[in-house]
Amino acid sequence: MSESDTNETDALIEEIITELGLRNNKPTVSKFQKYIDKVGLEKQDILNLYNEDKEKEDYANDFMKEMGLKGKNTRIEIMKIIDMVGYSREKIKTAYLRATITERIHHD
Repeated sequence: MSESDTNETDALIEEIITELGLRNNKPTVSKFQKYIDKVGLEKQDILNLYNEDKEKEDYANDFMKEMGLKGKNTRIEIMKIIDMVGYSREKIKTAYLRATITERIHHD
């Protein structure tokens, strides 16, 4: 990637972050850099990916609240499960319980 491409990418990321009212920090910039790597410098495609991820994160948060779960790692795990099984709460619950079965088994 040339310096002009890097400058163009950085400018686009800055523009999108400002437009959405997000904090301009390393994790946010890194997330948008991954979107650009996937879809290129097309602003609308980047915004679509961001909105999909935001929707998935909100759904995972609602699911966690319903199940009484907390934590960033749990949210990330549930988001990965949503990628695999879709937005069906029963399927997510089953997949999550299967994924965490070793954590819930207590031996005396």
